[in-house]
Amino acid sequence: MIAKNATLIITHSAPDLDAIGFVYSARKVFSFEVPVECKTPTREDLHDSNVIVGDIGLQGYEDIGHNPALNNFDHHFSRADRSATFLFNNTYHALRQDIVDYIEDVDLHGGNEKSDTTLKVATIGIRVLHDGEDLVILAEGGRLLKWLEETAHEPGKMSGTLTETAQGYLKTGQEEVRLIREELKTMRRFTTSKGRTVGYLKTRSPVFSVAKEEMFALGIDIAVVYNPVKNRYSIARKALGAERINLEGIIEALNAAEWHRGLPRDQHWGGHEDRIGSPRSGSILSADEVLNIVKATL
Repeated sequence: MIAKNATLIITHSAPDLDAIGFVYSARKVFSFEVPVECKTPTREDLHDSNVIVGDIGLQGYEDIGHNPALNNFDHHFSRADRSATFLFNNTYHALRQDIVDYIEDVDLHGGNEKSDTTLKVATIGIRVLHDGEDLVILAEGGRLLKWLEETAHEPGKMSGTLTETAQGYLKTGQEEVRLIREELKTMRRFTTSKGRTVGYLKTRSPVFSVAKEEMFALGIDIAVVYNPVKNRYSIARKALGAERINLEGIIEALNAAEWHRGLPRDQHWGGHEDRIGSPRSGSILSADEVLNIVKATL
């Protein structure tokens, strides 16, 4: 039986639009007073139906990563292939359906809309202006979703009676997308040993997902993004499907190289089946070292 109470809502750190949609939906159902944490859930969290978990799971617990009876709504460490926002709303119907569909399209396919006055762009602005402030990102994103519901605006056409704050987020998001597209002119391309096309982009943007989406739009199969400010890498494949890059030996090879260079053993690469990232403490590897491993393993 699905729980009617909640003691905690969990999603991933550096929340994206899907995490925002999931948390906002969960708080609408279970109360905006329920605390939220951005972290990896424990196995106890996943087995507790009063802990609402979305857009993140736990390796080894894929069988319950998506389990509405336990209030788990992940699509990374699970067998589900829909967004967390969709999975939650498929059970609880908290958010307007066109917003759910829009968030799913952005999360699974990048959105690919031509307008720059969209929920996606405004969310990019929130993530840039509040980088590192996970709970603020969730709160501000939730306010945007509430505005959409109250004004009946379409998520792909955020115009008209926008609040001054929302206008600021849109402007920041538009500028961020413009800068990323300028950086794309420096993107390097190469082919892996398995014949995949890889793009490598050095970016100062904290919103890795947008950079990768723009790279995929240029025909890249595997995107490798590096932020020198954070000293972090992210590697992702183009779309949901059969390929699981985290099972092809790349994580093991990257970790071996990091540890050989002196990274503490408790720091490592990790992530989901379709995208992985370097240690949060920062990588010791150079871009050429990472790219050589990508070439050899993927």
